[in-house]
Amino acid sequence: MDCSSKVRLLPAILTSDISSERSERIWPLSSVRLFTYIIWYNETRKTEREAIGMSLFIDRNVDFGTVELADYGYVNFAQGPDLMEFRMSPEAARTFIDRIDQVAGVLAKAWKELKPEESVEQAIYQDDDEDNPGTVTFTALFDGPVFMDGEYLEEEKALARVDELKAGQKIRVHCDLVAAGDDELVLVELQLTGLEVVE
Repeated sequence: MDCSSKVRLLPAILTSDISSERSERIWPLSSVRLFTYIIWYNETRKTEREAIGMSLFIDRNVDFGTVELADYGYVNFAQGPDLMEFRMSPEAARTFIDRIDQVAGVLAKAWKELKPEESVEQAIYQDDDEDNPGTVTFTALFDGPVFMDGEYLEEEKALARVDELKAGQKIRVHCDLVAAGDDELVLVELQLTGLEVVE
């Protein structure tokens, strides 16, 4: 399949925005299909270069309200962002789950047309895991500045601040909902943009 003509249809600003760490633009779900074409296009022309990471921001600064910091093992990806997990009741989580599933479904359908043998994963939420029974646990990535304590903190400082908190701490969380991918992987993820400790 030659998708170069489809890639050219995408506004030039999108090709620059999806390569930036913190684009201010919000893209509708209708942009997801062309987003997958760009990833596929890059992959088919890959030689020995590194993968090109791209992010398409679907929803910005989603307010999850007051939630609890989840009980989770510290994970530091060697070649990826750090993360934190937070939890809420299944009833409170339903609206967020429905939106995540909607985005993941659109992304999966578009990607399947290009690579039928591959699937799109959502690693954003899980139900009733053994460490957080009776709740839905969401995973948010540190992938840019986070608004905390009245200012934007760089990832390392924001992560250190979160590390000081204990599971069960009430926090208010804001995240971007993002379709992300590179030459090898396409997924839906949450990127942490704001966190406020609720006393």
